Amino acid sequence: MSSVASGLPLTTEQQAAAIRIIWAARLVVLFPMISVGIWFVYIPWKVAVLNLTPLDFSKVLLCFAISSITATQLGGRRLIPRFGAGPLMIAAMCCFSPCLALAVLAPTYLLMLLAVIPCGFFFGLVAPSATAETFRMEKLTGRFLMPMHSAFFSIGSLVGSVVGGTLLQLEVPAHWVFPIMAGNGMFVSLLLWKICLQGERPARTQAPPLRWPDRRVLGFGILGALSLSTIGVVLDWSALWLTRDMLVPMAYGGAIIFAFSLGEIAARLRGESLIQRFGEMRIGSHAMILGGAVLLPAVLSQNPVLIVLVFLFFGFVSANFFPTVMRNAAEIDPENSGVNIADVNTLSMAGLLFGPPLVGYIAEHYSITHTMALLAVIWGCNGVGMYFLLRAKQQRTQHISIA
Repeated sequence: MSSVASGLPLTTEQQAAAIRIIWAARLVVLFPMISVGIWFVYIPWKVAVLNLTPLDFSKVLLCFAISSITATQLGGRRLIPRFGAGPLMIAAMCCFSPCLALAVLAPTYLLMLLAVIPCGFFFGLVAPSATAETFRMEKLTGRFLMPMHSAFFSIGSLVGSVVGGTLLQLEVPAHWVFPIMAGNGMFVSLLLWKICLQGERPARTQAPPLRWPDRRVLGFGILGALSLSTIGVVLDWSALWLTRDMLVPMAYGGAIIFAFSLGEIAARLRGESLIQRFGEMRIGSHAMILGGAVLLPAVLSQNPVLIVLVFLFFGFVSANFFPTVMRNAAEIDPENSGVNIADVNTLSMAGLLFGPPLVGYIAEHYSITHTMALLAVIWGCNGVGMYFLLRAKQQRTQHISIA
């Protein structure tokens, strides 16, 4: 597989191997995200059990983010080049599942803070390695695979929110739910290795030197940081927002996650055709500006039904923003795409360093509603930033073609 040059016709055997690797990368992110989606719905339960304040919970997210950032850089610069993205993503998925269960079921706040560190570390290896493998298949097949790959993140959180809400409605205790999910995650990871990757030669490369990220990548990294931190706020805080600020029953706390993920899935399943039809400028920039403009008045209305419906719309228009960021960052230097992806992922995860404490502070002194209103403004600014980055890319391409 790794010896095939990009753009050359693939044999039947090579096509079959590429399909197996593509689906392995998709399923590697799907199953952890299902577990994470269930956890999002159970957050109000855990906050109540440990009697946590919003600021306390923000520190849990902060530990997760720091651990994930460390893993992302270590994975992109050392582990992926040495072991290959395929084996690494399987190993990370297998280890992440039990670590999440340990973090969720920790009986004290201190133990939860400690348990979330390995949980964040292995999660920080799952996403970059699966993304790097997907981009490798993009180069090999010549197809836009990143939007569909990103759809499996959304499908996972959607399925998880539905399952989590159902389990809460049935009053199934977390002490049953998360150990079972941990066992499923480890079993599926071993199954994926056996079916999809066993016998495949890992695509190893020379480890790049430690350096500051390419300045051309920094712009996309900043957009990724703003995007991931704001999406993380929606996923981590929306259930508390509905149940605490708007007094929605706990079983329906995952309604925003469900609607947002459903909109993302609808857009990402058609991501390849949408980008080909409308172009990256409209999908990555104009749609984000429109989404932020529509979301702001809905958030301020404090109407739960309207808010859920608008998040469905916003999930659709914003879904392909982050895949556009990742694809353009990887294309800056295709030979070092893994490093560029790791750099953007690191900067994106760094957004979570500032998001949780900020949300905790605002929620502690004002309300989560103020945070959600701020997110709508940030998303609109993201669209403006993407416009200028894509314009600069178009101008560089024109100069190269003229030369």
